[in-house]
Amino acid sequence: MRIKQLKLRTTKLHEMREFYLTFLQMPLLEQTTTSFTVRAGNTMLTFEQGTEDPFYHYAFIVNAANFDELLGRIPTFTPLLVDNEGETLFFSGLWQRSQAYFKDPQGNILEILPSTEMYPPDQTWIKVQEIGVVVADINDLITVIQNVKNIYMNTSDRMAFYGDEEGVFVLVKAGRHWFPTNEPAISSPIEVLIDEDLVEGKVLGIVFG
Repeated sequence: MRIKQLKLRTTKLHEMREFYLTFLQMPLLEQTTTSFTVRAGNTMLTFEQGTEDPFYHYAFIVNAANFDELLGRIPTFTPLLVDNEGETLFFSGLWQRSQAYFKDPQGNILEILPSTEMYPPDQTWIKVQEIGVVVADINDLITVIQNVKNIYMNTSDRMAFYGDEEGVFVLVKAGRHWFPTNEPAISSPIEVLIDEDLVEGKVLGIVFG
């Protein structure tokens, strides 16, 4: 499941645009008075003006050659998030690599993971790898998206990964804390366009919230 486009809401459009363009240095693709779109490698990321404060978690694959540089640069404009033991660098059991977290001006929890493939040094952002989807009942949502390829076993009614090695929905029950914080997950509007089958090129649009 490759995430081709992700549309999210924000109540801080100007601050978010400056953050993603200036600090994260993602190329601007389009902007209007109520939205903007940047390119995170193979994913188009759009923020649209909303009226209620949203709260998201999403993860990026970044060029492994730039991962350490990002770890050093991110704290110059926003702190790396820490766990209860004060650690800022973690290991992802799902992706079997390092991971780190930080926030954007909206308060969304962003995650970066180094790529396993080699890319040119000037290509920092590779793609969106994860998007958190907050629901009242995980199994009910799995029934709705069952046509999407999934290789992961669901063993919890609080959290589940749904997708494949190309990308996942992180399904969580409302109120569960987003790691590494104690902040409870809330449902916020999400529109996602996924490439469900890389061979046949099937494209599927899904709206959450």
